[in-house]
Amino acid sequence: MLLTPISHLPSVKRKRNHSRISDKSVVSEKTRAKRLPPSCWDRLPKLSLSGYALEEQRRRFVHADATAASGPPLNEVVELGTLNQFARHGGPDLSDIRGSNPSQGKSSGPYDVNSEDNLIKGHVYLPDHECDNGKGTCTAWPEKMAELRNQLVTPRHDLTLDTFTVDDHRAWCKTLAQARTEISVGNKSFTATTGDMSILEGEDLFWNNLEPLIPGVQLKQAKPDFFDSTQPSQLSQVLLDMFGTLIIPSKQPQSPCMPNLITEIKGPKGTFDVLNRQALYSGALGERAMHTLMAYVGCEKEGLNTIRTLACTFIDSTLKIYCLHRTKRPKSNAKPHIHMQQLKAVEMTESAEEWIKGATVYRNAREMAKAWRDELVRKANAQANKPCHTVLKAATVSTSFESNESGGTSGTAGTTSTDELNPEYEGKRLRTG
Repeated sequence: MLLTPISHLPSVKRKRNHSRISDKSVVSEKTRAKRLPPSCWDRLPKLSLSGYALEEQRRRFVHADATAASGPPLNEVVELGTLNQFARHGGPDLSDIRGSNPSQGKSSGPYDVNSEDNLIKGHVYLPDHECDNGKGTCTAWPEKMAELRNQLVTPRHDLTLDTFTVDDHRAWCKTLAQARTEISVGNKSFTATTGDMSILEGEDLFWNNLEPLIPGVQLKQAKPDFFDSTQPSQLSQVLLDMFGTLIIPSKQPQSPCMPNLITEIKGPKGTFDVLNRQALYSGALGERAMHTLMAYVGCEKEGLNTIRTLACTFIDSTLKIYCLHRTKRPKSNAKPHIHMQQLKAVEMTESAEEWIKGATVYRNAREMAKAWRDELVRKANAQANKPCHTVLKAATVSTSFESNESGGTSGTAGTTSTDELNPEYEGKRLRTG
């Protein structure tokens, strides 16, 4: 389906019923709040037939009729002075033309099927996506997958049939069956799999402090159900000042940072496709946070094709664990890709033994993610606390998954000068500011 450009729409002289329908009378406030700017529709490589797409097409017809009714005929000779004055005021409205500069508007989210196309545009891919048309130039599978899967299924002493009996499993299945909402599934059923673990866990927070994941594409703020992270007090103030909008998701005071295990849950009315898009988007933001500090300590090459971020989904009694990783770039000027691949899946209502397997996988994943965070935070703090540590080039720390032709990151986010990366500069800035 293609949206008709404004220039190709029929003249207002042709009578159309929809031209007499006001935009305000048809579009509800809920629909108006979810509307994307015209440029977002034009940039999508593939457009699905949805209610929002039909509404946008109808809006373009109404807009074209109104513009034609108020403007002069196209064949009318315009004086040069009038044309110059028109140009000084910005010229014609090009917001509906493909390739024009994006206009400000509402962002898209995982509930909109077209948001997946926006993620693909930014080289962020769901499992088994052919990002290079099968040419084999993108290594979509991370290293040490078999080793990681073995670690996930390693038996735990706190999860046995003695600690979780068949009766316990029946009671858990009953609680899950009675849950009617996503919140009740998360609070009454899923929390049993987490156990009593001393790992910092954030929940129910909008990630409203982060730089955009993809330059030029407006995506709604992520809000994962749970995410494992680190206390900001465990990081050097130098790191928080330099990379706050990349590693601290929420503006809420003392909110957790460095999220590298994201959990997304759906209730009985949830769908798999929305759940996977949520996990991909939130997980990609977490992977960017980990990659930022890895680049800071000089481990960027090690981070390519290496797993440091996990995502968990739970829907219809099925628990899945995914990994997120950046792919190796075959050319120095190629854009980095981010992939999500499935590591393990367990159907937890089948038996008590299967429930134990699922809980084992999830708890082991939490411990693995914590170990990765703690090690990276230790290295980053040691680097930041050096009196004269090696200055990091700004282009090394990628703030998004886009890059320009020279291999650096596009946009202005994260382009900190080399002086600002020196702790002495930071101390001077705090004293003078």
